Amino acid sequence: MYSSYKHNNMENNIKEIYPNYSIVTLDYILSIDEHDLSHDTSTERTKLPAILLGVKKNDEKTTAREYIHSKATMFNRQSNKSFPYDRLFRFGAIGSSIGHVFVILTSSVAQSVSILSCCNDISVGQTVFILEPTFTGKSLSKDKNSIPIIETWKPLRPYFFHDFQQIPYNPTLTTAGTTNYFVYKNIDIAVHKLSMCEAHCAGILCDRQNVILTGKNCGCLYSPSSVPKVVLEMNIVLKNKTMSNVTTIPLPNLYELSNAEIIMKVTQFRSWKFTKLMLGNLHTLTRVLQYTSEEVEENLRKTINEAITVVNNNGGWLIIGWYQVGIQKDASDEGTKNDDDIMAATIAPHIVHLTPMDPNIQHYITTTMQFKLSIPTSI
Repeated sequence: MYSSYKHNNMENNIKEIYPNYSIVTLDYILSIDEHDLSHDTSTERTKLPAILLGVKKNDEKTTAREYIHSKATMFNRQSNKSFPYDRLFRFGAIGSSIGHVFVILTSSVAQSVSILSCCNDISVGQTVFILEPTFTGKSLSKDKNSIPIIETWKPLRPYFFHDFQQIPYNPTLTTAGTTNYFVYKNIDIAVHKLSMCEAHCAGILCDRQNVILTGKNCGCLYSPSSVPKVVLEMNIVLKNKTMSNVTTIPLPNLYELSNAEIIMKVTQFRSWKFTKLMLGNLHTLTRVLQYTSEEVEENLRKTINEAITVVNNNGGWLIIGWYQVGIQKDASDEGTKNDDDIMAATIAPHIVHLTPMDPNIQHYITTTMQFKLSIPTSI
């Protein structure tokens, strides 16, 4: 039999979904030998808690590069069969102390619809249960430490979990070519160059975080017509809580902090959930042109910064994201092999979840401080 993952805080904060299913970790799922006759028994009636980090649509209709790792021989070989896929779902494994990431690949639009059939309003940055997950030795690269491919035929089950373990953003300790996620709690933020922008998609699943205007690779299955196609965009700085009283320099919008005091900076951050937190439910006919005048934009920035200050001074923010340590070739060596790949110089973190730590402060923002702009509903 398997050993269930029991974490007191997790058990106390998870709403009972499939109560007869045992909570397991990704490490446990990966440890089961796919050739063991008890493989199915070991994963039956289990649920793997995870956070959805992103969904990528296969617009090019290419096949995934799939590798199989044998636990018995430690021999890595590329799968002989092609693996066409419709969408790639990227998840962070809750319970992992170093931010392990895994993926689920759906083979068709019908399977993508099926896996989301119980998640009508889910978006990236939310927590789910993956029911009866299976690992058959497949991953996205030949490295045995690369992103594993998990399989399930059951729909994702959303649940609410907020007591995350802090996982620092530390790409220097991450192997080149791998992906990890990070979690920060009680963190202060500062935003710069905030403005209203046109969203390439009006869907919910992508949280409008993609800045590609063509909508290419957006994972949304539906795009409702009842919501405006706008989203707030900004540069965001994460900083240690102890530095909440520093002052800013108007130009060039940089904090007077050393590199050690700034955790990270993310440019062109977009989020529909953050937009709704600050602005409430916008009218269907809301357009970007309504926010382009200098007076309106300054008022927008001033009011949102006041709300951010309230959160900073009352528990800070819960921030979750992911990063991929890329690979680059040594251009001076024409004979460089894959085993000689080196870490890319630039690593871009992606924030997928940004909410106040204190639910009472979030309620205060949504009921008292939400920015209401007196502008016409059409231009």
